[in-house]
Amino acid sequence: MARKLFEEHEKEWLEELLTPTRIYVRPIKKLIQENVEIHGMAHITGGGLRNLLRLGKHHYKLNPWKIPKIFEEIQKRGDVAPAEMYSTFNQGIGFVLIIPQHSVDRTLDILNQYYESWIAGTVEQGNFVSVGNLKIYPVRSENDDND
Repeated sequence: MARKLFEEHEKEWLEELLTPTRIYVRPIKKLIQENVEIHGMAHITGGGLRNLLRLGKHHYKLNPWKIPKIFEEIQKRGDVAPAEMYSTFNQGIGFVLIIPQHSVDRTLDILNQYYESWIAGTVEQGNFVSVGNLKIYPVRSENDDND
């Protein structure tokens, strides 16, 4: 999808479009070696922030963050609704850790040695992801029960 949207100005955006995915193995291994308490991990790839719902039925309440220009451009050129953008693309968040409050400072100290890291939000009761006022619900199939 993205490449088709940039055909006209491909050279302008080529480097951004071809930037490889970050690999998170080394920072995660470091956290494990340092015995940091981790309750969940999610690689935010295809499926966008909906991938968080694989960690369990919770409300993943995310604070808004600065979306990289490439995603703003995709949204504009493709006339894509905000909920669809967050459900399809990572919007600049490649990996999420669920950690207890008491591990936050130590975790950030370690992760920031590798990549810019921040507190993205909180985990509450529910079964959806929210970014500010925008809600992203799980994909439902005919076989799902109504829980």
